[in-house]
Amino acid sequence: MIKPIIKFLLILKLKNGLKLKIRLKVYYRKVSPIEETF
Repeated sequence: MIKPIIKFLLILKLKNGLKLKIRLKVYYRKVSPIEETF
Protein backbone atom coordinates (compact mmCIF):
# COMPACT_ATOMS: atom_id res chain seq x y z
CA MET A 1 0.00 0.00 0.00
CA ILE A 2 1.44 3.33 -1.11
CA LYS A 3 0.84 6.33 1.13
CA PRO A 4 -0.81 9.34 -0.59
CA ILE A 5 2.13 11.57 0.36
CA ILE A 6 4.68 9.26 -1.30
CA LYS A 7 2.46 9.01 -4.39
CA PHE A 8 2.21 12.81 -4.53
CA LEU A 9 5.97 13.19 -4.21
CA LEU A 10 6.56 10.70 -7.03
CA ILE A 11 4.13 12.56 -9.30
CA LEU A 12 5.87 15.83 -8.40
CA LYS A 13 9.24 14.27 -9.24
CA LEU A 14 7.97 13.12 -12.64
CA LYS A 15 6.50 16.54 -13.42
CA ASN A 16 9.76 18.25 -12.44
CA GLY A 17 11.69 15.78 -14.62
CA LEU A 18 9.52 16.60 -17.63
CA LYS A 19 9.92 20.34 -17.04
CA LEU A 20 13.69 19.89 -16.83
CA LYS A 21 13.76 17.92 -20.09
CA ILE A 22 11.73 20.60 -21.88
CA ARG A 23 13.98 23.32 -20.44
CA LEU A 24 17.07 21.45 -21.66
CA LYS A 25 15.56 21.05 -25.13
CA VAL A 26 14.82 24.78 -25.34
CA TYR A 27 18.31 25.59 -24.03
CA TYR A 28 20.01 23.35 -26.60
CA ARG A 29 17.97 24.88 -29.41
CA LYS A 30 19.08 28.35 -28.33
CA VAL A 31 22.72 27.29 -28.08
CA SER A 32 22.85 25.26 -31.29
CA PRO A 33 19.93 25.97 -33.65
CA ILE A 34 21.71 24.01 -36.41
CA GLU A 35 21.50 20.76 -34.45
CA GLU A 36 17.80 19.99 -34.16
CA THR A 37 18.06 16.31 -33.42
CA PHE A 38 16.47 16.66 -29.99
